[in-house]
Amino acid sequence: MYTPDGKYLHRVLGAWGGESLQEQQSALQNGIDVIVCTPGRLIDLLHKKMVSLNEVKVFVLDEADKAVDVEMENQIRHVTAPIDFDVDRKPASR
Repeated sequence: MYTPDGKYLHRVLGAWGGESLQEQQSALQNGIDVIVCTPGRLIDLLHKKMVSLNEVKVFVLDEADKAVDVEMENQIRHVTAPIDFDVDRKPASR
């Protein structure tokens, strides 16, 4: 989508438990560019086949260290498993 002055407009969805799944589904069906959600809600959306991670270009996991501390590692691994991370594993030059 573009604004009248030609700038690209990102379609963003915030999704987490306790919010209307129907509204989230509607937004997904209309198409989104960015989804911000909790691991639990993302797992729900993946299981219901309402979202796919096949075309993920950027994946940001905020505060992953804290999530692992509170025993969410399995959820994190489940969410990231379908993503084909193309990571340049060369050490950074100093």
